[in-house]
Amino acid sequence: MRYFKGSIKLSLDRDHALLKQVLYSGFVSQEQLWDFMVQTGCERSRHALNWRIKRLVDHGFLKRHVLPNIRQSFVYSLTSEGARELINLEQCHAGASGSYKRNSDGDSVVHALDLNDIHLALIRSGVLRKWKSDLEVRSQNEFTDYGYAKDYDAVVTLELTGALIEIALEYERQVKSEARYQEIVGMIQGERQVCLFLYLFPDYHVLSFVRHFFRYSRRAIYFGVACEFRQHLLLTSVQGPQVAYASLKQALGARAEAG
Repeated sequence: MRYFKGSIKLSLDRDHALLKQVLYSGFVSQEQLWDFMVQTGCERSRHALNWRIKRLVDHGFLKRHVLPNIRQSFVYSLTSEGARELINLEQCHAGASGSYKRNSDGDSVVHALDLNDIHLALIRSGVLRKWKSDLEVRSQNEFTDYGYAKDYDAVVTLELTGALIEIALEYERQVKSEARYQEIVGMIQGERQVCLFLYLFPDYHVLSFVRHFFRYSRRAIYFGVACEFRQHLLLTSVQGPQVAYASLKQALGARAEAG
């Protein structure tokens, strides 16, 4: 097959896997993209990946952001052309056409990059079985009748001692208003699709502030610090609405015993 000069032929196993990862990450640094591609077995050569990324940028499928105050490496997001390419090949849900655009302010970019670090830490640990991104969660909420009560940052499925555990994950970098937290408490109280919740924060000050709003909740909600979770994962010390646990693994075990 002949291609017009300046056109591009994309490979399903590498180019589309890369575009799909950028779509679901929202924003992703070049270092993170390399880690994702290696962990998923899509790439083994750093040089080849760098060439692939440049090619996708040059043809308008990816947008490159230079944000030295946030990350030393380039940061990438998907363009409308990149989203259309994935949708045309049924590599992602059609709802992405209206949802792929991300707020490019500094806080949103940092939130996405930090969430990528959490995702990668779980992949490396070997306990992650599924990561449902915020885009997939929002699509399920918008286009199906079995949506979640809230647009979570992710819904993750972990394997613990042979059992699969589904957890709604929230990464709270900045505090919200008291009215908003009261609303969120009500949403989680009425959640029927998932019964375990993990809130991660940049530090214990924010954790303490947010935990206060959940003090009367009887749902299985656990609060931890993001940097500790990336390092220790299931062994991270967490707090519930009324009690503290030595580790998330202990908290999940206590929940299982309670039925």
